[in-house]
Amino acid sequence: MLEYILYTLALCIPLAFSKEKRTLIKRKFHHRCCHRNQDCVGQLECCHLNHNKNSSEYYNVDNAILLCTYHHFLDHLNRTDNGLNKAQNDWACDEILKRVNKYLGR
Repeated sequence: MLEYILYTLALCIPLAFSKEKRTLIKRKFHHRCCHRNQDCVGQLECCHLNHNKNSSEYYNVDNAILLCTYHHFLDHLNRTDNGLNKAQNDWACDEILKRVNKYLGR
């Protein structure tokens, strides 16, 4: 249980990538959400493709995608192969949805 709590707390940190890597990721995706459509809501977020912290690729720029907050939420909602177990992914969805609702004024 302690391991899960510590892992969950680590997910709370909004800046999993260093400032330098976030800059590279934003440049790689031309400072735009990868979905670039009328559904975009919120700020741009550098998101992990694979959340498995035991992977040597965890902090690699190639393990990142640039998404708006709404599409980050959808990514977690629709993709179950992201390196998180169901409880961790459900928690992430809840936290990201709070940010979406904040941007929408809810």
